[in-house]
Amino acid sequence: MHTPRRLKRLKLGLTVGAAAGVTAVALVAANASGAPGRQGSSVVNAHAVRGALINAARAGGAPGGLALIADEYGWKYAFTIGEADIQTGREPHVRDRFRAGSITKMFVSTVILQLEAEHRLSIDDKVEKWLPGRVPVGSPITIRQLLQHTSGLPDFKAHLTLTPANRKNEYTPDQLLALIKDDKPDFPPGRAWQYSNTNYLLAGMIIDKVTGHDWRQEVERRIIKRQHLANTWAPGKVTKFRGPHMHGYDANGPEPKELVDVTELSPTMADSAGEMISNAEDATHFLRSLLGGELLPAKQLAEMKAAVPAPALKGGYGLGLMRTDLKCGISVWGHGGLIPGFNSWAAVNEDGSRTLVASVNKLIEPQDASTQSFYKLMEASFCKKK
Repeated sequence: MHTPRRLKRLKLGLTVGAAAGVTAVALVAANASGAPGRQGSSVVNAHAVRGALINAARAGGAPGGLALIADEYGWKYAFTIGEADIQTGREPHVRDRFRAGSITKMFVSTVILQLEAEHRLSIDDKVEKWLPGRVPVGSPITIRQLLQHTSGLPDFKAHLTLTPANRKNEYTPDQLLALIKDDKPDFPPGRAWQYSNTNYLLAGMIIDKVTGHDWRQEVERRIIKRQHLANTWAPGKVTKFRGPHMHGYDANGPEPKELVDVTELSPTMADSAGEMISNAEDATHFLRSLLGGELLPAKQLAEMKAAVPAPALKGGYGLGLMRTDLKCGISVWGHGGLIPGFNSWAAVNEDGSRTLVASVNKLIEPQDASTQSFYKLMEASFCKKK
């Protein structure tokens, strides 16, 4: 564990490059009005994006962050701020890996919907059909309600508190599920919307039951390998990163500027609700493949995007896919990800032509502050430059 250290003033950087890479030209963000070889001015408001990323990091007291925007003209804009590692002072790089948190849910939902397309299950099956007796008061709940967070099941996360002594503890899905055995449902199934990690814990267990393989194996076989996502994996019991990565931090006591390194932790605390690791380039590729119809047939993709109102998210929630309605009239699809040490977001516009992936290396709490911070970043990234 690294010695706690005070947060330094954020360092800023921007790289603009062609789709084949992001290192072609280095520019100061405030001066990035255009990119070589293009006509007219940049369609990305670099100054606004940079400011929104800085504010997101500051909202959580994060020492650093990164963002990658891929636009409709084949250009990528890479933003980095602050420090990836406060012990060494290393600055973030856009290719750094990070814990993706609940961005995992998009992968898990995609696998479930692929299984439906293969006629191996129906999302309107009762959970009880696949996991008999495993779900507290679960007999009326459907897989669709799990994926859409309309099941009413309480969140096991409420019973987990991260401490230096327990952050590497391993959990099984059954142990996590047991945490809510005495909790009452939040509401009858289908009557309301409430985000709960328990839903995706069960979705992972259903993948295991239907396929005979752990959900991690199915995500790797069906998505990661086929899409060549070399920087993305579900680590299971492995507490360490591999390859270049941002370090994740948490506050050390009541003084928020005193940070402790929580990079190494047991991702089994999140399991299929949020344990995956990725980087901005892989998440960008995944989003474009998903919305572009490469991963799901049209019917299943339409089901995934059939969102119920979710005012807390400033939009709606489909099947593992958040819809965020921006003030400029654009709606984007994707998911946020919160896990100790990291706060991330991945978003894509309706036709898949523009994406944003961003991460800061400390949680932004409370959650509505996280939503607001990344909402502003999405506005800066997707709304027309003024």
